[in-house]
Amino acid sequence: MYCYLFEAPKYLIYYSNFRELDGYTLLYYSHIPTAVITLIVGMFLLFNARKSISAKLLFLISIFFSGWIFISLIAWTNINADLILSIWPLFGIFQAFISILSIYFVYTFINKEDVSLLVKTSFILLLAPVLLFAHTNLSVSGFNITDCDAFGYEGLVYKLYYTFLGLLSMVWIAILLIREYQTASEKFKKQIVLIGSGIEFFLLSFFITTFVVTYLAGIKVLPDSGYEMYGLFGMTVFMTFVSISIVKFKTFNVGVATSTSLVIALALITASKYTFSENRFDLILTTVTLILVAIAGYILIHSVRKEIAQRVKLQTLTMELEKANVRLKTLDKQKSEFVSIASHQLRSPLTSIRGYASMLSEGSFVLFQKKPKNP
Repeated sequence: MYCYLFEAPKYLIYYSNFRELDGYTLLYYSHIPTAVITLIVGMFLLFNARKSISAKLLFLISIFFSGWIFISLIAWTNINADLILSIWPLFGIFQAFISILSIYFVYTFINKEDVSLLVKTSFILLLAPVLLFAHTNLSVSGFNITDCDAFGYEGLVYKLYYTFLGLLSMVWIAILLIREYQTASEKFKKQIVLIGSGIEFFLLSFFITTFVVTYLAGIKVLPDSGYEMYGLFGMTVFMTFVSISIVKFKTFNVGVATSTSLVIALALITASKYTFSENRFDLILTTVTLILVAIAGYILIHSVRKEIAQRVKLQTLTMELEKANVRLKTLDKQKSEFVSIASHQLRSPLTSIRGYASMLSEGSFVLFQKKPKNP
């Protein structure tokens, strides 16, 4: 971590000589593409599915995640102890909100409606300890002025609690998804697998990596907590899965063409990480991520083309059915007119014949006879 031995960063987080610090380029820049991807997907859904509460919650998740990345950048690049110490409690707050919002998101994604007041109350109660004790000694009790960090002064109980919220969210979400999967339609089952596996992978990589690495750095097993940054790539995977679900299943009621553009944008942003790669591990990680995005993109493009072809075919069949329906209505009308005319034309003579026949059978009808001549 940069401390008093280095110059203060420009523009709050920009350090002009970062390339001289071998091994820290990834730590410094890997935040940015991940935050950009997250915000793009979040804002995209917010503007294209404004009525969807799931889209709004996903946008909030992207805001808190990007906020976590921003304060992490400040903590890694600044030498101002007061600034770093003031933002340090925000790590726990943002992580807690990501956990609860993730559960909230899955609830609304499954039920297509807001949760009950009871569930909202439980969310508030779970967040309350984190908010109440964030800026107390239970959270951070001191600061290492030499290393410019507070790893040795973090409250273990407090850290365990907001990490527990991350684990709780994973278990809670898994129960919700498994329960819904058993009774869902085949199409929605595929959406559950995509969204569920994506968000579970993100929570696992983010919370486990962050907790384990910072704990090991705190007890001096690792030289610093830089390896926690690799857990951020879980969000990229999650947003990719969300994009796949949008394109393939029109999740959140977003159009196919627009969502395809979103996937292409994600691939370009992922590829941009090559610009910031300076070590072999970073190159391998970026390559693997890009390959996965490329494979997913190919599958999506193929499915989109197939869907478009099916839609054109359905539209053609619909038009043909409409024409056939119009023809059937015309024939039905002609049949009704014929039956009406035929019944009217036949009813009058038949009624007369029936009347005469009835009179003849009753003997009340006398044929006309000529009167005899008078003698």
